[in-house]
Amino acid sequence: MKGCVLMSYLSFSQRMGIKPIEVPIQTDCLNEDTRMDIWNSFYQWFSSYVVSDSDLIDYINGSERELCIRVWSRYLRRDLSHLSYGQNLTGEVKRLILSSTTAWYDILDFCEQIINDPYAQVKYFSKMLNDVFEKDNVGYRIIGKQISPITNETEIQSIESALALSGPFSGARIHIQTALEKYSDKTDPDYRNCVKESISAVESMCQILADNPKATLGAALKVLNNGGIDIHSALAAGFEKIYGYTSDQDGIRHAILNESKTVESEDALFMLVSCSAFCNYLQQKAVKAGII
Repeated sequence: MKGCVLMSYLSFSQRMGIKPIEVPIQTDCLNEDTRMDIWNSFYQWFSSYVVSDSDLIDYINGSERELCIRVWSRYLRRDLSHLSYGQNLTGEVKRLILSSTTAWYDILDFCEQIINDPYAQVKYFSKMLNDVFEKDNVGYRIIGKQISPITNETEIQSIESALALSGPFSGARIHIQTALEKYSDKTDPDYRNCVKESISAVESMCQILADNPKATLGAALKVLNNGGIDIHSALAAGFEKIYGYTSDQDGIRHAILNESKTVESEDALFMLVSCSAFCNYLQQKAVKAGII
């Protein structure tokens, strides 16, 4: 069940880099907590905007009754003659979502059918579902009327590779590890410090390779180029600008108490993936140059 572990504790062997740390972004599964959150969102939405459990379907008029019929007969593929009360429908949806035998993608297929239904109030379920995805670190978001990936296996592999850095680069590994913990904290995610730790991993790598623990990222990159690690000038300039964004007067690293810049989950994920990939890139360049 790769991608389904929500990190709350790191063992000694994981902290030391002996055992791998799984990236806690759910991309090919939905854990029990997320299934329950999806079910609760559906039930809250359905009970508020469609029908309550005690309502007789035959006595509901208009678009609500039509939605119930579509959900029961088309989306759930159930015998329409067995649909009497709202409770019949919510009970079947609950079984579908919470059953351990239901594949994660079947749950998302069902949800996507609902958000594509012509019933006007599905927009509220779509919003609730997106909130669940963000809170539970599900690697998908609703874009338009489609459930679309916000990350992919290549990005996850970049983070995993950075978490395997060792030896002189153990400091960078710890920064990436901390960034991941900040990003994936289910109860209180800290996106600002995820960004800070991510760029600090790159800075740590460059300081080690430049043999100057006090060098700024820009200064260290110049030393690396002069020392045989060929980094394209545009790429180096790009990371210098990113570093500047995190360090300027209103940036992430400057005065954390200054909340003038809002850091969203997508900002934090971008920085985590990008900085992980750049750390891996620097290691490969150093190996090629014979520095390590």
